[in-house]
Amino acid sequence: IQPAQFPMSSEKSCLEFFEKAKKEENREKLWLYKPSNTYHGAGIELYRGPTKLWKKFDKCNRRSLKKGIMMEYISKPATINGGYKFDFRTYLLVGSLQPQLVFYHDGFVRKSDTKYSEHSRKKNTHVTNAVSQSSKDHFFNFTYLNHALHQEMAFPLDYISRAREYLKRVTLYMFHTARVQPQPLGRINGRWHIFGVDWMIDQYGHIHLLEGNGYPLVSHYPGIGLTPKVWKEMTDLILDIHTNPESLDKKMTVQDDFKYGGWTLVFNELEHHFKKQKGDEYNPCNVFPLSV
Repeated sequence: IQPAQFPMSSEKSCLEFFEKAKKEENREKLWLYKPSNTYHGAGIELYRGPTKLWKKFDKCNRRSLKKGIMMEYISKPATINGGYKFDFRTYLLVGSLQPQLVFYHDGFVRKSDTKYSEHSRKKNTHVTNAVSQSSKDHFFNFTYLNHALHQEMAFPLDYISRAREYLKRVTLYMFHTARVQPQPLGRINGRWHIFGVDWMIDQYGHIHLLEGNGYPLVSHYPGIGLTPKVWKEMTDLILDIHTNPESLDKKMTVQDDFKYGGWTLVFNELEHHFKKQKGDEYNPCNVFPLSV
């Protein structure tokens, strides 16, 4: 689901990273260092091989450990518009925690302003969400992406529709990982939360989860048919769940493919308990294909 990632604030994890990075087959591999508590690509650094990193982290000396993530660079990314790297965002909405209701929505595509080359030293070539990216022709919708991937990468015409089902399965998996943590999710009435989830596609059509953002930018993305509609529907949905639940379809289940505008239900806690009682326990190993 995700490229290999190593928290560099831990001595154990730091040493595990260098054990992997120093293997002969990885000596020319690219790595991204992502500092904590930043956004829009701020502070991201690109490294080839482990040599400079070994010095940067002083051989994993505790005094030199840093709060950040070392992530394996996704080689051979899919490209669009004549050879430009891109990533894309979807949304995970926890509409309620009493009961737990989780929704998925398509987001947007972000294209680099610099033509892709693995050997480029320009940050904008590799980090598509960097604040330094030009706003011109930067954002696109999923319909455009599907067309571009078909025309330029020879992906099948139904690629995005099949990919969307995979994205929803991973969205559900992400929420389940939160459900099984030692500290349970709060059960406060009226609470909700929106997450931005970022992804990449490689040239073989494999989808890679990059990260989840707990406080994504709620903004207007003109010209791609996403906003302000997505935010209005989200607000209306939350208000209906918490103040006017009788207005919602009684078949508000994943099985019945419940939708509220562009928001698709991927988890209903009541439905989950009913399935569990019937022996239909959620198991991620049963739902993930290797590719879409």
